[in-house]
Amino acid sequence: MSKGELRRNLFQGVVFLGSFLVYLYTLSPTITLEDSGELITAAHTMGIAHPSGYPLYVFLGKLFTLLPMGDISWTAWKVNLMSAFFAALSCLVLYHILLKHACHPWIALCGAFVGGFSKIVWSQSVIAEVYTLHAFLFLTLMYLLYVWEETRKDKFLFMFSGLLGLSLTNHTVMILYIPLFCLWMGLNLTPPIQKITLLKCVGLFVLGVSFYIYIPLRMLAPKGLNESLNFGNLHAFKDVFFHISRAQYQTLDFASSISLQERFLFVLHFFKSLTEQYGPGIWVLGILGLLVLFKKNVKLFLIYVGLFLLGSLGLIFIRNFHYVPENVFITRVYYINSYFIFVIFIGIGCQFLYQKFSAKIWRFTLSFLFVIPFFYHFSTNNQRNNTFSYLHGKAILSSLPPSSFLLHISSDDFLFPLTYLKMVEKERPDITGVDAYGAIFRTALGHELCRPCPKDMGQARQFQKRVEIFLKEQGVENIIYFEPENLDGKKFINFGLFYTQKEGSLTQLSHPFLPFEKQYEKILNYPLSGNHFFENRVLAAYVLRYGETLYLQGNSPKALEQFERAASLNPTDHEIYYTIGRFLTSQHQYSMASTYFSRALSLHPYLAEAYNGLGAIALKEKKYEQAIPYFKKALELAIYNKEVLHFNLGYSLLKNGDIPLSYPHLKLALKLNPENYFAAYHLAQASIQLEYYKEAQALLENLLKQVPQQSAHLQKLISNIKKKTR
Repeated sequence: MSKGELRRNLFQGVVFLGSFLVYLYTLSPTITLEDSGELITAAHTMGIAHPSGYPLYVFLGKLFTLLPMGDISWTAWKVNLMSAFFAALSCLVLYHILLKHACHPWIALCGAFVGGFSKIVWSQSVIAEVYTLHAFLFLTLMYLLYVWEETRKDKFLFMFSGLLGLSLTNHTVMILYIPLFCLWMGLNLTPPIQKITLLKCVGLFVLGVSFYIYIPLRMLAPKGLNESLNFGNLHAFKDVFFHISRAQYQTLDFASSISLQERFLFVLHFFKSLTEQYGPGIWVLGILGLLVLFKKNVKLFLIYVGLFLLGSLGLIFIRNFHYVPENVFITRVYYINSYFIFVIFIGIGCQFLYQKFSAKIWRFTLSFLFVIPFFYHFSTNNQRNNTFSYLHGKAILSSLPPSSFLLHISSDDFLFPLTYLKMVEKERPDITGVDAYGAIFRTALGHELCRPCPKDMGQARQFQKRVEIFLKEQGVENIIYFEPENLDGKKFINFGLFYTQKEGSLTQLSHPFLPFEKQYEKILNYPLSGNHFFENRVLAAYVLRYGETLYLQGNSPKALEQFERAASLNPTDHEIYYTIGRFLTSQHQYSMASTYFSRALSLHPYLAEAYNGLGAIALKEKKYEQAIPYFKKALELAIYNKEVLHFNLGYSLLKNGDIPLSYPHLKLALKLNPENYFAAYHLAQASIQLEYYKEAQALLENLLKQVPQQSAHLQKLISNIKKKTR
C-alpha cells in the first residue's frame, strides 16, 4: 500500500469516526418535537408512519432499536443514533466524492467536516428524522455514477438502479432527481447501453421501489392495527395509494395559488440560509469552485447545478407553502442535498487555491476551515440535554384524571410526544386518546369510526361527533377536551391544559387544586435555547393556557401579561396571536380579540382562521355587512374547515338580506356536514324565502328526527309551508 493510499484510508476513518463521535456527544437523549416521537414509535412497533409511510426508515430504525443496550426508555436514543450513523456515512461518501474531483486528501477531509458540521446537517444528525438517510442515499447514488463512469462496469449501474428505487421508499422527493441522473448517464453512454442491461436496470429500480409493499403487508398483519402505529388507520388498498402519494397534505401542487412573489421570497431565504450553513465567508469558496468547475467540465457543471437547483428551487416551486415563519422553519431541512452539493463546490474551490498558492500556507489555513462551522453551530445543535419534548408529554399525561378519554389532540407537537409515551413506554394505559382525525389513537373505536385523514380536514368535527355518540353508547362520561372550541359552545370547566363538562372529572385528579404554575413548573421554567420554532411555540402554548386560567379566575391583568409573554417567546408566530384572539372572543372581549387577530394577519396575511375570527366578531356584534367580506376572504384562502366558513358566510348573507347569495353557501355547508343542525335550519329559512317549499319542508322534517325537543317550533314552520303550498 502506497503512502498516498495509506493516508486516504486513514483520513476516511478520521472522517467517519470524527463526525460520528461529535454527533454522539451532541445526540438528543430522547424524543424531540416535530416528527420525532411518531417516527420512533413507527420504528419500535414496525408500524406505518405518516405519509408517505417511510418504510425504509422504519425498517432500519427497527434494527437500531434492537441494539443490546438499556431498557425501553433507551428506544428514542437508539433511533436518534441511526441519524448520527447515516450522517457520518454521508460525510464519508462526501469525502470520497471530493477525492474523485482530484481534491487533496486533506481538502477532502476538511470538506467532509464542513458538510457534516453545517447547520442543518448537524441538526438532523442528532434527532430522529429521515433526512440524514435521505442525504446518504443521494450522495451514494452520485458516487456510484462516478465509479460507473470510470470503470464502465455494469454492476455499478445495477447497484445505482436498485438503490435509486429503494431511496424513494425513504423519501419520495428523490423522484425529482431521476431526470438529471438519467441525463448524467446518457451523456456518458459510449457505446449505447445494451437492451438487456437497460431492462435489468429498470427491473432493479422497480425492485427497489417495491419495498413500499411493506405498507399493505403491515396493514394486513394481524397485529398491525392493534399494537403498532398505523397512521391514518389504513385498512383498504385504496388507502395505501392515498397514503404514499401524501394526498391529504395538499402541499404538492403544480397549479398552486401561491404567488410568484412568495416563491421568490423562499428563494431569497434559501440563498441567505446557504451562506449561514458553513460559517462566515466559507460560501465564497463555493462560488469559486463553481467557476472552476465550469471552466474544467461544462457538462458536469450543468449536472451539478441542475441537482443543486432541483433540491432547492425545484422544491420551492412545487411545494404549496405560503411564505410565513412557520413554513420557512419547516422547509429548512428540505434542502439538505443541495447543502451537500455546495460543499463539493467548496472543495473544488479549495483545491484550486491549494494548487495556486503555497501548499504549506494553504494547508495551515484549511486546518481552520472545518473548525469554523464546528464552533459556529455547536451550541445550536448540541441536544445532549434536551428533554423538553419528553417532559412536555409527561406533563400532559400526569395532569389527566384516571381512566379519562382525551378527545381531539390537534397539533403534532402535542400528539407525537403522547404517541411515543403511550405506544413505546406504555405510560398511562388507563388514558385513551383520540387525535383529530383518528390517525393514531383509534384502537378503542374501530374502523367504523375512524377513516384515513380526509382531504378536507374540516370533517374532524363530524369525526368528533361520531366519537362522542360512540362513547355515550359505551357509557363513557369522563371526556377531556384539549381545546374549548371542540365543545361546540357547551359550558366547560377549565383545568390546566384541558377542559371538561363534568365537575367530577376534576375531583379524580391526584392534585385537583394544584395551581397551573406548579402543575407545569418544569415546562414553564424550561431553559430553551431560543433556536427552535416549535419548542418556543409549545412553551408559548403553556403560557397561553396559564393566561387563560388566570383570566377565567378573574385575574385579567395578570392574564394579559401572560398573553404578551407568550407572544414574546416567538414573536414571529402567527398562531400565538390567533389563539389569544380566539380565547378573548370566547370571553366577549371583542376589541382586544380583533387586535390579536390583526397581529396574526400582519405575520400571516393568508391565515383564513384569523379572517374567520374577525368575521365571527362582526357577526356577534350583528354587523353582518362587515362580517361578509371577512368570511369571503377566509373562504378564498382556506384549505380546511370549509364547512364552517360556508355556514358563516351563508348565515351572514341571510341576516343581511342577501337570500339568493346565502342559499348556495348554506347548502354547501350542509353537504360537507349533513349533521350541521344550524346549516339545515337556516337553509330551510332561505328556501322558504326563495319559495323552494318542498326542499324547506324536507329539511325541517329531517330536523324533527334529529332535534325532537324543537318539535313545536319546527312543526309550526312546516304547517306554514303547507298552507302556502295549498
